[in-house]
Amino acid sequence: RALAKTDIRKLLSADSEVNSSMESLLPEGMKESLKQSSSNDGGGGSSSTMSVQDVAVDKGEFQTFVETMKAKENVKKIMRGLQSTAPEIYEAMVAERDIYMGRGLDEMGANLKDKSVENTVAVMGMAHVDG
Repeated sequence: RALAKTDIRKLLSADSEVNSSMESLLPEGMKESLKQSSSNDGGGGSSSTMSVQDVAVDKGEFQTFVETMKAKENVKKIMRGLQSTAPEIYEAMVAERDIYMGRGLDEMGANLKDKSVENTVAVMGMAHVDG
C-alpha cells in the first residue's frame, strides 16, 4: 500500500532529498566516475538521474562509501530525506517496524520478568535506533 501511495518519480528524481543526501556522501572519485558515465551515455551530461551501471569504482573508495553510509548521522540524514520525500514508505519501513519491535521487546520483558533474567539484548538496523 505504501508504494502505491508514493510518487515514485519524485522519490527517484535527481533533485529529491534522498538522492541529494546519497550523492553528498559519495567519495569524489565515485562522483567523477558517475558524471563521466552520465556524459558518455549520449545525454551530454544532462541525465536526470545518476547511474552506477558500467562505472568503474575503486575498491577502497567503495569501502569508504559503505562505511560513510553506516555512520549514524548519515543514516539519519537519509531517513529524514525518505520521510519527507516518501512518507508512506518511511512509515511502512521504519516507523511501523519501530512500533512492532518495541512492543515485542515490552512483551518479552513482561514474560521474562519472573524468570531471573537480568538483561535483554536487541539487535536492530541503524535506521531503527532512534525509534
